[in-house]
Amino acid sequence: MPSTPAGLPYPSGNDQPNVPYDVQQLAEALDPMVNDTGWVPIDVYAGYETKSGTPAVRRIGPVVYARGVIGPTAGTMAASQTVYIGRVPVGFRVAESLWFAAGTTAGQPAATLVQLSDGQIQARTPNLAVSYVGLSSMSYPVD
Repeated sequence: MPSTPAGLPYPSGNDQPNVPYDVQQLAEALDPMVNDTGWVPIDVYAGYETKSGTPAVRRIGPVVYARGVIGPTAGTMAASQTVYIGRVPVGFRVAESLWFAAGTTAGQPAATLVQLSDGQIQARTPNLAVSYVGLSSMSYPVD
């Protein structure tokens, strides 16, 4: 049976339909594109804790999504600082560093999250101290 460049099979003019086989071939070709890992926890570093939702990542096909809110166990993250707040597990990491705007304490300017290729997550605070940063802006393709 012929297939598309992406490997999706399709019947040609002379092929007789074999629905169970054809559906199986299609499912096997689509599976890597839609496979869902479910939510996998992010390693939150000492000195930081979950503030809302469980910090986690999920890979659906080639795209990773993040959720959760992380903040210091005491006090706030100082203004204009770069801190390491956690690490994304292997299989969910970027090949090169990526930058994301992140929600922070209500009414405060956005922080910047940077995911490094070793999986570490940096939080770069705005010019005001913040109590937490949200991870939901981290959505990216992986190879």
